[in-house]
Amino acid sequence: MLASVNANSPAIPCAQDGGRTVCPENWQMRNLYEIEAIAKDRPFLGGSTIVARRMSYIDSEGWFTTASDLYGPNGQLWKTIATFQCL
Repeated sequence: MLASVNANSPAIPCAQDGGRTVCPENWQMRNLYEIEAIAKDRPFLGGSTIVARRMSYIDSEGWFTTASDLYGPNGQLWKTIATFQCL
């Protein structure tokens, strides 16, 4: 999977848009572990959860989370979070 492992810190403003965003980081192919976490039903807390399932993608060399997919109670993808590591 592609992951940003050698990110800039602090982020570098992009000259192409007048510094409104940050420049793209260096991405590379990484070997990752996929970890699936499924929330248990908690009837005493109302029976619902915002994040019913989470897929985490863990770098096999550095043991950090490179990305995470969050799924809502209806099973639909709700949010994807990508992290940028500065090594």
